Amino acid sequence: MPPGMAPVAATSTGLGTGAMGIGTSHWAEVVDAPTFASLEAPWRALCARAAVPNIFMEPAFALAVAEQSGRQLRVLLAWQDGPEMAEAQRLVGVWLVLLGRSRPAWPRKALISPVSPLAYLGTPVLDRDALRPALRALLIAARTDPTLPGLVQLCDLNAELLPDFRAVLREERMHTAKIGGRWRARLLPHPDPKAFWAASMSKTRRQGLERQRRQLAKAGQLEFSVAREPKAISVETEEFLSLEASGWKARRGSALASKPPTAALTRRMIEGLAKQGKVAIHALRLNDQPLAMGIILYSGASAFTWRTAFDEGHRRASPGVLLLEDTTRTLLADPAVAVTDSCNASDVGFQAERWPERQELVDILIDLRSHGGLGIALLAARERSLRRMKATARQVRDMLRSAALRLRQRAMPLKTVAARLMPGR
Repeated sequence: MPPGMAPVAATSTGLGTGAMGIGTSHWAEVVDAPTFASLEAPWRALCARAAVPNIFMEPAFALAVAEQSGRQLRVLLAWQDGPEMAEAQRLVGVWLVLLGRSRPAWPRKALISPVSPLAYLGTPVLDRDALRPALRALLIAARTDPTLPGLVQLCDLNAELLPDFRAVLREERMHTAKIGGRWRARLLPHPDPKAFWAASMSKTRRQGLERQRRQLAKAGQLEFSVAREPKAISVETEEFLSLEASGWKARRGSALASKPPTAALTRRMIEGLAKQGKVAIHALRLNDQPLAMGIILYSGASAFTWRTAFDEGHRRASPGVLLLEDTTRTLLADPAVAVTDSCNASDVGFQAERWPERQELVDILIDLRSHGGLGIALLAARERSLRRMKATARQVRDMLRSAALRLRQRAMPLKTVAARLMPGR
């Protein structure tokens, strides 16, 4: 154990899951974002051994959220040492959490993960060779720290880790309840990127996209570019923010530039990740002007297609789908990428249509301290009801918007007829 670090939680392992030999011990501590950011080498080593890589647990992301959100961020770190290890200690688990309420009406404060609406995965980063011991240390650290609440709201947890979570929670007499779940697209390696893309759609659709690409090329110089250097990333980040702010996301208030704190967080995060070579910006350009752009983030052997935007003035040319083709083929050709997370909130959209593989995500509540499961069950039931009401409200809103659009479309011919009958008005 390094000097000055108290064992917030300590466990010993035998020859079970994640065992590293007799005498191996695990403990955890709770630190702030700057302390976590100082652990660059141990973090990179953990990313190479991660059971599920997560870009939204990166130090650069933690610093950006801590500096720009004004909310209380904590980082849970799990460590391992033992007689068979060459190094003094090994980082085997990282979990970013926020202290607060996810809803204004939420009755209790909780440890919330992911820590920002811009983060699309809450899964802690755990060493695949010490998965359960690391997870146990993290949970015990959260339970025993008197400054932390005893409730965890964990969303977008990769369902592959759910059996491990349930096993550790059961052993530690912690209670959990599921509050939601979803599927979203992911991209797995394929030996022939061109054939993969061709197989993702009908021949008619493929020929239509090829025709649209040719028509764009006739209008000028059509080029697909990939920016990886920090200086280029900085310039293209501003281009992306402007492009996204010119479309439907801005009209709904969900563009990154719609709110100054969100734009500042984005710039800070991308700047930090770019210095580590963890960002690429893909762009489809016509005469050097972006038709579509996408921000790709990298952690370990995973890529994350974080955000996309396109020029709605060229909507009929499908620039977003054309960019997705270039991005898909680029990612499949990269031997360092084992899986690409679409980061989609739901299983719809361009990527869902073109990428056949899926990953399951779940949302759970964890009661760290109670000896009974009734309280967490009631909270989970309350949250599920709130989510159902919110989903119903969205459906009604979308139906009203569609009905209003149809009425406007029907009214347009009537206005044209009236103008022709009364040309002098």
